[in-house]
Amino acid sequence: MSFIGLTYLHLTAALVVTAVSSEYPLFPNKSTVVTIAEVITIFVLIFLLTGAKPGPYKYVLFAAFCLLIGQTLAPKVDKLQEKGTLREVLVSVGGIFLAMTVVGFLDNQNLLGFGGYALAALIGLIIARIALMIANMASPESMDFSKINTILNWFATVLFSFYVAYDTQRLKDKTVQRGKDYVDASLGLFLDILNLFSSMDD
Repeated sequence: MSFIGLTYLHLTAALVVTAVSSEYPLFPNKSTVVTIAEVITIFVLIFLLTGAKPGPYKYVLFAAFCLLIGQTLAPKVDKLQEKGTLREVLVSVGGIFLAMTVVGFLDNQNLLGFGGYALAALIGLIIARIALMIANMASPESMDFSKINTILNWFATVLFSFYVAYDTQRLKDKTVQRGKDYVDASLGLFLDILNLFSSMDD
């Protein structure tokens, strides 16, 4: 099987692990402390993953990362199931991913030059999310933040749709393929799908 085929096989396995984990939350009623601990652990795992060499240790880290991501997604999955919109959201994410994957494969590597702009947009989105969270915590009843949150969700959907095509084109890069690191190659697409799912309104 080709490098790209094996990468998508790793991506599929990661999504299955995450989906199963989200269906069996270890902490159904999470406290703020647990949520903060999960977020910190996720960043630690990403740091360890990016620095680890291909091998069993990296696969263990990747599996732990996918399991933890599933736990963090459990509350959103529950909300969507209660509203009866989980299937609709999954179909939307799948459709976007499929469409932008086709764009990534058909386009002649033209999107790779926009990586810097996409990164700048991502940093801006993160800053805006943090600012909105702080403002919401400081004055939760003085202002309706739902419209701002909706705008940010739409922006995130567009941004990570672009990232799907961008990361697909990175897979076609021969220098990436020579590295033969399937975890790193699939991690970008995995995070794109995760962020697309997270940007869908509850």
